[in-house]
Amino acid sequence: QALIVVGGPHVTVLDEQVLNEHPEIDVVVRGEGEQTMLELADIVSTCNLVNLQRVDGITFRKNGTVIRTKNRDFIQNLDELPHPAYKYFPLNKYKLYGKLILPIITSRGCAFNCSFCLAPRMAGKGFRPRSPKNVVDELEWLRDQHAPDAFTFHDETFTFDKKRVLAIC
Repeated sequence: QALIVVGGPHVTVLDEQVLNEHPEIDVVVRGEGEQTMLELADIVSTCNLVNLQRVDGITFRKNGTVIRTKNRDFIQNLDELPHPAYKYFPLNKYKLYGKLILPIITSRGCAFNCSFCLAPRMAGKGFRPRSPKNVVDELEWLRDQHAPDAFTFHDETFTFDKKRVLAIC
């Protein structure tokens, strides 16, 4: 009886195909999911699924027809996003060779438009960085709260702005 919601690169690009091939999936979140998931959670909490069409950035079925709402605008100020809620995950199960390695994303989007890359579809064609202070604050928070052995940077173009990278370092 649960609402099944999926997101990520694959379903962002193939949203209609995924819904047609997988009837168990109810909603696809396309692109960045933070604001979209908040709106979906609000709608689900009020049990008012007729309002799904008001949520930008989703694809869903209504009476057997696939409906695609307009794309959601990309988040411009990434510094406003909260730290990841790792307290809800059993981090000890995410170790690699006995080491806790935590990911961090310091920017989104890409200023290039390579034909083989999903970054422009997932996160936009422009480079949207977090401020160096915000990145370092999160690294220190991760260190103090979760004591990782290492970090991995998951940006498409971490080194796009050399001055910013040096400031983070």
